[in-house]
Amino acid sequence: LLDFWTYCCINCLHVLPDLKYLEQKYKETLTVIGVHSAKFDNEKEVENIRQAILRYDIEHPVVVDSGFNVW
Repeated sequence: LLDFWTYCCINCLHVLPDLKYLEQKYKETLTVIGVHSAKFDNEKEVENIRQAILRYDIEHPVVVDSGFNVW
């Protein structure tokens, strides 16, 4: 499951508990990959993204897509 998100998007953050639930429930068959697609310049800073991943306890892999290449 690809989750396109930014750490400044409240709707994106509201989805995180559901993703964690799905990851735990289907841990043998589901892989969640976050795709951080920054909208604002401050969201493109890798350290800011790393801090958000830690703050929101995101355990799945996150791809940084500041250039919208995956998007």
